[in-house]
Amino acid sequence: MLSLASINNDALLNTDIKIIVFDCYCFNYILKNMKGNQLKYFLVILFFLNIGNICRAQVLEGAVKDEYGKNIEFVSIFIPELSQGFSTNEEGKFSFKIAQGTYTCEFRHLAYQTEIFTVNIPQQQPLTVVMKPKIYELSEVVVKQNAEDRARAMMRQVIARAPYHKNQVSEYNSTTYIRGSFKIDKISGIMKKLNRKMLKENDIDDGSAYIQESVNEVTYKNGQVNQRITAIKDNFPEFAQIDISAAWRFNIYDMENDMFITPLSPKAFTYYDFTYKGFFVENDKTVNKIFISPRRNDNRLISGYVYVFENTWDIHSYELSGKQQMIEYGLKQIFGEVLPNIMMPVKNQITASFSIMGNEGKINSVSSIKYSNIKANSQNLENRLTQTASSKKQEERRQKIKSLIEKTDFTNEDAAKVKSEMEKFENEKNRENIGRKTGKYEIITSFNVEKDSINKNLNSEYWDSIRTVPMLDYEILSYKRSDSLALVKPPKKEKKKSPLMKIISGENYKLSDTEYINYSGIININATFNAVDIFNYRQKIEYRKQFKNQTALQLIGEVAYSFGRKQILWDTKLRYYYYPELRAVFYINYGNKTVDFNETDGINMTSNSLSSLLFKKNYINFYGKHFLQIGNNIDIADGWRLSVDAAYQKRKQLHNNTNFSIFRRSKKYRSNEPVNSYIEHDSTLIHSSHAFTINTRLSYTPCQYYVRRGRSKRIVRSDFPTFSINYQTGIAGIFNSVSNFDLFTFEVAHNVELDILNNISYTAKIGKFLTTRRMHFSEFAHFNLAEDDVMFSPFDDLRTIVQTYNSSTNEWFFHINFTYTTSRLLLKRLVFERSLMDENIYFSYLRTPQLKHFSEIGYGMSNIFRIAGLGGFLGFENMKYKFVRLKISINLGN
Repeated sequence: MLSLASINNDALLNTDIKIIVFDCYCFNYILKNMKGNQLKYFLVILFFLNIGNICRAQVLEGAVKDEYGKNIEFVSIFIPELSQGFSTNEEGKFSFKIAQGTYTCEFRHLAYQTEIFTVNIPQQQPLTVVMKPKIYELSEVVVKQNAEDRARAMMRQVIARAPYHKNQVSEYNSTTYIRGSFKIDKISGIMKKLNRKMLKENDIDDGSAYIQESVNEVTYKNGQVNQRITAIKDNFPEFAQIDISAAWRFNIYDMENDMFITPLSPKAFTYYDFTYKGFFVENDKTVNKIFISPRRNDNRLISGYVYVFENTWDIHSYELSGKQQMIEYGLKQIFGEVLPNIMMPVKNQITASFSIMGNEGKINSVSSIKYSNIKANSQNLENRLTQTASSKKQEERRQKIKSLIEKTDFTNEDAAKVKSEMEKFENEKNRENIGRKTGKYEIITSFNVEKDSINKNLNSEYWDSIRTVPMLDYEILSYKRSDSLALVKPPKKEKKKSPLMKIISGENYKLSDTEYINYSGIININATFNAVDIFNYRQKIEYRKQFKNQTALQLIGEVAYSFGRKQILWDTKLRYYYYPELRAVFYINYGNKTVDFNETDGINMTSNSLSSLLFKKNYINFYGKHFLQIGNNIDIADGWRLSVDAAYQKRKQLHNNTNFSIFRRSKKYRSNEPVNSYIEHDSTLIHSSHAFTINTRLSYTPCQYYVRRGRSKRIVRSDFPTFSINYQTGIAGIFNSVSNFDLFTFEVAHNVELDILNNISYTAKIGKFLTTRRMHFSEFAHFNLAEDDVMFSPFDDLRTIVQTYNSSTNEWFFHINFTYTTSRLLLKRLVFERSLMDENIYFSYLRTPQLKHFSEIGYGMSNIFRIAGLGGFLGFENMKYKFVRLKISINLGN
């Protein structure tokens, strides 16, 4: 279905995690456009409209039980006349309001036979539905030696047709009801002691529950999904506001998923086994039950059942489960026939339970969807493939798809080919349907959420009238409890920071809806230590203004004091984002800083600070830079980006100003002069000087896919490398500049996502200095080296080769970095099967006039506890063993 193309499986799971840690943002919705009497009239009209609707609506209620009288939880109730799904709750009860009339009600559950009733509204008495266990029949099977399970052949058909099935509909409207609840089963003793005041103020204890309900109007047309939240109700504490508006969006057809590999992926046969479990007949259609099981232990693989229709091979429903760290989750989705032979999701359910350091809880989210104004692209795949082709290329693609699908010996490779061709076929059709000019690689599917003017003040009668899943007892008690507390407790007065506290702790000043200032605060320490500056203490302030045409102005100011140099340093950055369609930005940088000679690819400052303070190992050498830089970046065509900047610099030679460290006090720091053979022959390379330089960079990424949000453009991905040409020149005589050189470089970089479990990244860079009449050492070619053994950056970016500046050159160079990342290579197979830790193979090669054929191979583990890495590296020079090193990386972010 076209509506499913923009769905993100991890959206709700991320929301669930945010609920757990209370790491969420407060809602800031108000009725913006109504003031004074307008607002009063609006509320009066709304009240009478609601009363009218409630009077006309009738209640359909009852319970669903099995043959032994046990209630059946979460039974899906689909009413074809309304194209809407409802559900029972955990107690098997249902109650919802619909208009007077006669309806067909389909009661569906994955473990029970579908029951279909005709009901007349108004209802005379509550309806009791008895469902019988679903009996799965096994069709006749011809047993052959080494024959594969028939489920695999079925799944090939499902996978091949998935792009078509997610693109069946070109347009629809829907009303979606979403309810999410979070129940705290247990709070650990440590948590209660550490947060006693907060828990008491918010009346949070074992058994506390919180609920949010929302009504969402969704419109979909040719890949564009717009969701408008029209009403919302919740009782979450102010500090833990959440947004469950994405709860309806997960689905099995989504291939772009960072949480798990979907069973509909073309590579699913690599990661999953499929077992046929029988079939049942529903509405004269055969539905096959297929069990999905991971072929290995990995948290990014899921298990469960998927139910698919015979012949059409689209999804009837599925019930899947998985585990991420200490969270176990379940995903259920029921599809309904909203048009003849077109199935769309009508009910979603997400459950999760967690146990983290003695804290336990449950999360439950249900959503039901009512469709209207549905327009189909075509009635079936066969008709779609026999329509008149709009081009020769499209006709060739149609014939290729048909010949593959009609094969009797349909293989995994055929399924992958069909899926690829179907995606291209559907994307071409989408572009035809749009009726407007778009870039060749523009991804037209997009998703927008509107949250303005949300009504939060609707009474309980309104929610009773639209609720499609009855409230549970603990949810009802939760609402009553929060209402009672609101009556007893006076509203809290917002504590305002004093001007002094704002300066001390920092503050985000919102000047308007499009303008703000953010100040870091005195106590938010941002300081580094080195032998030149001693301590370098910094403060930062940022101003940003967003304009109506999606252009923006940003000003960042950073002030620092160098205790070693005994002077104030600063760095100011002005950014004007003036052409969103072309990602264009004009910038001016002005400052006076202490910087690394290898400013672009040098060792992390935090790592150098700790190694200097603790062990008196100062890996970085510094110089003073007083500079003015003016530049511009812009997309000149799809995939082509041009960057040009001019800079004037006053460079100052610096020396060590301290011998202080916590340990090894008798040892001296090594000199601030970089160790490099060129400097040994010409010390003027690090002397104070003036320079005027111009840098031009042109990069090209073929087939670069992007999405638009209004005028703004965001790059999504490309299946091809990025090729870059860079030319840098120093011009003597301008503003006393003495720099006179020319450097030409060519670079290829690519990040290949094989799937969420395997990734390859590489860079290859070659450069040549055409002239070197006069240079400063900072203008040399430097490389990503990691002399330190404990790094504060991932291994992907830094290598363990030689002394930091030893390989820097102003002649020529060739450099390669390669990393292969996989979820299961060696130790994951033997010891850490269930861990999210990744394993990596590293290779790097560097060739300069001074460094002959230096290469390095390594094995490492990354993403340990999400921030740490451990790796071992072997170094070789001229194919001869040079060293072995063990390294630790800690990635603390920027």
